[in-house]
Amino acid sequence: MPTPFWRYALLQPPITSGLHAHFTAVAAATEKPVVLYDIPVRSGRKISLDTLLSLFEVDNIIVGAADAAGDVAETAQLIAKLDGSGMVYSGEDKLTLPLLAVGAIGVIGVATHWAGREMSAMFDAFARGDVAEARRLNALMIPSYQFETSDDAPNPVPSKVLMNLLGLDVGTCRSPMGPAPDSLNERATSVLTGLGRSL
Repeated sequence: MPTPFWRYALLQPPITSGLHAHFTAVAAATEKPVVLYDIPVRSGRKISLDTLLSLFEVDNIIVGAADAAGDVAETAQLIAKLDGSGMVYSGEDKLTLPLLAVGAIGVIGVATHWAGREMSAMFDAFARGDVAEARRLNALMIPSYQFETSDDAPNPVPSKVLMNLLGLDVGTCRSPMGPAPDSLNERATSVLTGLGRSL
């Protein structure tokens, strides 16, 4: 049976204590590995480096982190301090290549829904040391990164439109995210055409 979260909370120092207690409670409620998503644009705050490191030290709190905080230098510090004891993924498609350069091992992405082949090829190119090819593939995906969200169609509205265009019936977003603007189908088609996909 998992340890009650309050026991973790009592044992740990107050490093951003509210966040620490929250993630400890989440981990205590499951025996499954936990991957933390650090995404300030959605949550309203960045999880501090010290808090992330403290969570990696507690059994079954975090085995990995998806980083969408936009601070590559701090991510480099996190990876260096973890020294192989935790997995760090890109959680922001447009920063995946820079995060690979500082030691990230993968991506939990949006564009991967329709540009998975290109993203995988970029990882392969980077792993074999062909940085020029990795950069070429990243540049090919920039329109996909730009398509993911906008003021008139925030994520996940564009992804739903594109998946539907590909013939995957994922429906539409619930309020207040929808409905999709009329121009989004045309923009989705342009993104796929740029990747060499035929519809």
